[in-house]
Amino acid sequence: MFSTKKMCWASGIKVEPGVRYSFRIERGERWMDKSIPADLGGFDVSEVPGFWSRITMTVFVPFRRVIMRPWFLPILCVGGSGADEYFVDPPGRVASPDIDVRTSGVFRARREGELFVYVNDAALAVPGLQKVFYNTISLDA
Repeated sequence: MFSTKKMCWASGIKVEPGVRYSFRIERGERWMDKSIPADLGGFDVSEVPGFWSRITMTVFVPFRRVIMRPWFLPILCVGGSGADEYFVDPPGRVASPDIDVRTSGVFRARREGELFVYVNDAALAVPGLQKVFYNTISLDA
């Protein structure tokens, strides 16, 4: 079970380059990014309840770890550093009514290393403050 509060949750699973892996993520409880409900497909600013909350989330988009992916989307990463990432993009919200509780997919590892998982949230590249946004996340997967 991975914790959404971790900047990078270590799975303990080692992957090899060129090998194809399948994964499945199942949400045990309802996910929340602080007070914003989320599902395994993440969420867009337009889905955030409240005008001022949408403004705040828009301001923080440049600080999101992967700008072109939704807030709170699960992301797989191989190795402790670098950008060998695999996005857990849902096949489509309308076509996948259970994306709120489970998602799965496949990826071919580009390098050797441990598999890490994190949710796409804001992060600061300032020593001691990198995890400030992750500390406000509630609930685990």
